[in-house]
Amino acid sequence: MGSLTLYAIKSSLTLALLYLPYTLLMRRDTLFRMNRAMLLAIAVLSLVVPCLDLHIWDNSAVATFEARQEALREITLPTLVVSAEPLQKSPLKGEASLPNRGGWVVVIYVIGMLAILVWKAAGLVRLARFIPSGCLWTDQQEGATIYCHAGQVSPFSWMRSIVINEGAQGPVMQHELAHVRLGHSWDILLLSLVEALQWFNPCVWMLDASLREVHEYEADDAVLRRGISAREYQLLLIEKAVVSSRYPMVNSFNHSLLKNRITMMTKPRTPKWARLKVLYAVPLTLLAVGAFASGQLREMEKPIAGQETAPTASAEKKVIHAKPGTLRLIVDGKEMTEQEAINAVQGKEIQNTVTTQPDGSTELQITASAPDDDPVVDVPDKSAEFPDSLGNIYAWMSRNINYPKEAQEKKVEGRVSVQFIIEKDGSINEVKTLRSPDSLLTAEAERVVKAMPKWEPAMKDGKPVRMRYVLPVLFKLPSEEQIATIAVGEAAE
Repeated sequence: MGSLTLYAIKSSLTLALLYLPYTLLMRRDTLFRMNRAMLLAIAVLSLVVPCLDLHIWDNSAVATFEARQEALREITLPTLVVSAEPLQKSPLKGEASLPNRGGWVVVIYVIGMLAILVWKAAGLVRLARFIPSGCLWTDQQEGATIYCHAGQVSPFSWMRSIVINEGAQGPVMQHELAHVRLGHSWDILLLSLVEALQWFNPCVWMLDASLREVHEYEADDAVLRRGISAREYQLLLIEKAVVSSRYPMVNSFNHSLLKNRITMMTKPRTPKWARLKVLYAVPLTLLAVGAFASGQLREMEKPIAGQETAPTASAEKKVIHAKPGTLRLIVDGKEMTEQEAINAVQGKEIQNTVTTQPDGSTELQITASAPDDDPVVDVPDKSAEFPDSLGNIYAWMSRNINYPKEAQEKKVEGRVSVQFIIEKDGSINEVKTLRSPDSLLTAEAERVVKAMPKWEPAMKDGKPVRMRYVLPVLFKLPSEEQIATIAVGEAAE
């Protein structure tokens, strides 16, 4: 599933999570300005929340410390990319170039989004042509241009243009001027973009109807505040209700349900304390952020499938979910800051013990022992090098590594990080995989690393020393387009 489709799904869920409680708590209130602001905030949050990149649930001070400490002890080589050749299947004619289920979802979604955009754009073009065409006269009032048309044209406004008919009365003009002053057309444009993105989401169309209702309530309220009789205005609404607008994008004089508008005019004012209802959105927004703003749109590496990490002296990795500020670092019985601990363990073999204290804090106890007789040197004078006689290490790896057929059939891909040590004689030792999406890729990456020829060892003070490297290997399957191209060629044969 494409990133755009995934984003649209998260955006739709965020909008539904925030909008549905609004319909129960706030929709019938007469706090029109607040309701409008709330609906617009819901639309904006549905666009923004899935874009956030917050790692809320895996904030680990222990993991941060260990990552920084381990970075002092190894050198990571550039990533080697291993691309698989598409598996040679025998596709049936007529289905060779068809996308898979995930591909069909993306195709249908994009077609729907483009259809909505074209429909909205076509409506705007027709509207732009209609407003000035065939008008009897134009006028300027409160910064808006008024176009008077002949016949039974339903009064409406769009941006700073107002269309009326010859029989339009004063309240009608005041209603449309209120739409212009309040900038309701900009709201409709914003929501049109959200509708194109979430066209499959029924809640976005419900929100559209709610926002247009609030627009009418605001405009009606502005008319009544000008001193116009509510009864006279309601009779005018009933009289004009038989004529409807042909343009769904505009703010039409009789857009909303007549009964709802008259009910809102006669309804007692909502008390001011009801403004506190808007606070319902705070916990729901935090819930949406926690669920959808976790960096899930990026490729995530998985721990090695089916492999237990041995508790070795310097390679043990423990991920503790600790709250920031609650970590205590104890090195050889002495409490230290993070930087002091890093300096204290540099070049030493360490063992970690993590405990949770009664007060809820996390304590990381580190025992740092003196290096053995043959330590791994962190910063040699000259790094170990792949033998020049065999060319570049990546060229050698490319000739010798294979993408496991079983992994291709299972559609397994991802990054494998292999750690190894170059001994004093240049041989490869202590090969270990740190991260991998699958054991099949783990086995192949380790096989090739173990088969590497001797390197030229690292040097320190004129003597050969041991040195640790990490080699990332990215196994990548062919794209759907590449598979389809080969399949079409075979079908043609």
